Amino acid sequence: MRGRPEVMFVRGRAAERLAGIVLLSVALAVAPATGAGLSLEPATACSLLDDQGIRTRDGYREAGRGLFRCASTEQRWPPGNPTADTVRYAATGDRGRVRQLELEVSLHSRGDLRPVLQAFARLADTLASAALDRPLPLEAHRALRIGTPGTWEIDGTQVALERITGAEPALRFVIR
Repeated sequence: MRGRPEVMFVRGRAAERLAGIVLLSVALAVAPATGAGLSLEPATACSLLDDQGIRTRDGYREAGRGLFRCASTEQRWPPGNPTADTVRYAATGDRGRVRQLELEVSLHSRGDLRPVLQAFARLADTLASAALDRPLPLEAHRALRIGTPGTWEIDGTQVALERITGAEPALRFVIR
């Protein structure tokens, strides 16, 4: 028939393949717009600080309400430091992707905190470099060394230093 567009019907496995290709194309087209922020495989994220002696335990497990997490135990920081300052690491997300990394230092000692904060800043920089393939911005590194909260962006991923108030002062470095 003239003037009428032809309609092609696809059936069976060819239809399934075509639907898969269409869905993949849509996902790839949408990914850059929604892909901002951290997205790591759990095995990778949970082992980012292994070479620093900070290992997570018990694997990447469900923590409730669809949230998954792996975490280290508290460890004295920096290594060999006789004070009671501690650090711990955690990675959280959904079943298939880690969306947030947290590195927390608890400042139990009194007096000069510079050595602990400088070691914490180096560890946070190591984590950022491993997770984002980029070092921390200079202003973020400076803030970490003196314990000043702030937020910075690295290629669409937010990094932040937060102060935790309580009986013992603590700082949390977050990549999300």
